[in-house]
Amino acid sequence: MAPVQEIIRMPDVVRVPLAPIALDGLSNLRGKVLPIISLRRILGFSEHEHDDSTRALVIDFGQPLGFVVDRVASVVGVESARIEGVEAFAAPSTPNCCPESSRMSAATR
Repeated sequence: MAPVQEIIRMPDVVRVPLAPIALDGLSNLRGKVLPIISLRRILGFSEHEHDDSTRALVIDFGQPLGFVVDRVASVVGVESARIEGVEAFAAPSTPNCCPESSRMSAATR
């Protein structure tokens, strides 16, 4: 999994006609096109008005993508050995959405 490149305030987006439902639109990040993806739509959550806490996590998969989140509480580094599959608790409707996760105790947060 690619690391988070940066966390930005929710940028202005230009809607794209006939785009996939998860695509909020396109934004400009320092001269580069940044697709903005709604994790709420991908995960099947209800829509939520963007506010001052809304952020976009920019992750570079060869092309930067911005994933909209309601808020960011903290950022932690996780050793790759601690990352495991999520088959045991993944929602049936979103099996390919989040293929890996890491369990954290309160002491490591």
